[in-house]
Amino acid sequence: MNAHLVQGAEPTLRDREVHRLVETLLDGADRAFALEDHVVTAGRGGGDTDDAGEGGVDTPVFAAIANALASPPFMTPVRVVVVHDVGNLRADQAQWLAAWIAEPLEGVHLVLVAGGGRTPAAIEKACGAHGDVVKPAAEDTGAVLDAELRLVHLRLARDARDRVIAHLGEDAGRVPELVELWHSAFGDGAELSLAEVAP
Repeated sequence: MNAHLVQGAEPTLRDREVHRLVETLLDGADRAFALEDHVVTAGRGGGDTDDAGEGGVDTPVFAAIANALASPPFMTPVRVVVVHDVGNLRADQAQWLAAWIAEPLEGVHLVLVAGGGRTPAAIEKACGAHGDVVKPAAEDTGAVLDAELRLVHLRLARDARDRVIAHLGEDAGRVPELVELWHSAFGDGAELSLAEVAP
């Protein structure tokens, strides 16, 4: 599959999924040649000007995206084009991307990242039919905490887990950094007490 839509309400967790996906797609390719990263700004579809024309897809940001998707990889086996905040795309731009998703250029991967508003229906439909939709495995604070602890082989005492969840509330995006801190301080296989995590 050449098209990937990354969704999720929590920006930090969504960005981690983007990072994991991009690393997988690059598969060791030189980022300087293989990766293009674009952000569609709010307003009228990526910073277009009044003289962009009636066709409308050729705005500065979108023109760069379209050019990247129409160009085969150069000096690298793949090209990965990441487009953030697809909710800011105009309808004609979303339709252009949906058509590309249906007939992608070989060796080019498109990673569309939710944000900036609702993801256009044309993109959701195209990725559902011709690509894939990626979401964080969990977004609930307790579920994210459990998943992150498993990744680094750490355990929390029951009262320590309860305290962390109560302290973070719905801010699940802070969990990965916190678990990484514990892992670097205590190492693999540790079981942390309330006294160790409370600070």
